[in-house]
Amino acid sequence: MAVSFLRVLWRSAWTGVLGLVGLLLILLLAWVASNWSDEPPTPTPALLELGPPKAGSKFFFEMQGMLAPPGASAEETGRKDWRRLASVPPPDLSASAPEMAGRLPPIQGLPLNCRPPDDCVKALVTGPDRVAAQLQLLSLLGQRCAASLSDLRYEEARHEPLTMATTLPSFQGVAQCGLWFKGQAVLAAVRGDQTAARANLDHARRMADAVLGGSQFLIGKMVGAAVARSQFDAVAAVATLQPGWAASLTPPPLPPGASDGATWVAFEAAYIRGTIELARRDCRGGLSQLLYTDEASLGPLAGAACRWGLGFLPNATARQVDAQWLHLWTRARQGLEAALEPTPAAAASAATSPKAGGLAWRNTIGQWVLDIGLPATAPYHAKQADVELHRQTLALALAALAQQVPAAERSAWLDRQGLPPQTRQRLSWSEAGAVLVARPWLADLPGNDPRRADIRIAVALP
Repeated sequence: MAVSFLRVLWRSAWTGVLGLVGLLLILLLAWVASNWSDEPPTPTPALLELGPPKAGSKFFFEMQGMLAPPGASAEETGRKDWRRLASVPPPDLSASAPEMAGRLPPIQGLPLNCRPPDDCVKALVTGPDRVAAQLQLLSLLGQRCAASLSDLRYEEARHEPLTMATTLPSFQGVAQCGLWFKGQAVLAAVRGDQTAARANLDHARRMADAVLGGSQFLIGKMVGAAVARSQFDAVAAVATLQPGWAASLTPPPLPPGASDGATWVAFEAAYIRGTIELARRDCRGGLSQLLYTDEASLGPLAGAACRWGLGFLPNATARQVDAQWLHLWTRARQGLEAALEPTPAAAASAATSPKAGGLAWRNTIGQWVLDIGLPATAPYHAKQADVELHRQTLALALAALAQQVPAAERSAWLDRQGLPPQTRQRLSWSEAGAVLVARPWLADLPGNDPRRADIRIAVALP
């Protein structure tokens, strides 16, 4: 009796195991069937098309080679570097590489190369001797920066094809020239040479405007923004040293395209789309870039997708990428408030990607890529907007200084300036009216970026 019961129990257990295995096999076959065939390819949306690459302007290549060794041409060095970077894989351009030997040292550290949360204006005003020391050995850099002012047309070249491993342009040249002119303006103010101070401030502004308005790369927009705001610090420092010059230091409007986010959105989309195309030809290499890991660290799902061609559908993934970035492009065109919305860009497409256990059933690896790479573009739009906010704050501070508005009356004076409500609500006076403070757009977003700190410009009457 007992033996019969055990046999029944054994048969039942075995039947259950076989049933479970059968169920898993059915699920596996169903998953394979769902991931067997890709969608037909779809054309890139016209709004995200980049057009053919351009040759690059003289100024662009000068900026690539601005730190070339003495005796070399900045433009020719920049062209050689750009051609060398086009090789696959790109060469080692670290400090130990022969082609980097003898190049000019960059300006580093305070007071010239200053970043938040340091008080950059105070560093300039209180450290003119250190400014002079930083510039002392860089006369060749100054000569090259001055020579490049003759033609500031900024047209970027780009390497093709674009993938997430494509080498980007160097923006160190324009940053270093900005620091050079910044230092020269401060030293001129210390000497009381208004003509030289204004000329150097203008040189720095024109260089920043060229990149800020002309770059199509996200990193170019961000570097242009940083150079522009560094130049605003120089203007504030000059006004602090020479309050009587305030009326002549008002910053002009930013160039067209300075706050345009749609162009770099299209470029960022192209990088991801190009990497998906790379994954079509070199699955492991492309997926390692899309998943931000090295090929050896790809998980078993990604490895299986590359081995058997299942779970990664390039056409379906590319279509969803285009949908995400087209949504972001539209928001960028709608203005700052729309661009800063915290709503994920892929919200519209998420409903079409049913998931189980955190993974999509169809296009499992492709959807995983999309989930990992959901673009967070709002901080970059905020940084672009903060350039204009900084410029407006500086212009208002200089106007209050030039008009010698008493500290006690500055709040009422600010109300009379006809500012847009969204700008006026970000501005206030602190320290009994001695400092004009602006709350950056970036401060409205989560994170710990030091650029979230308030913009502060002292207005002390002479």
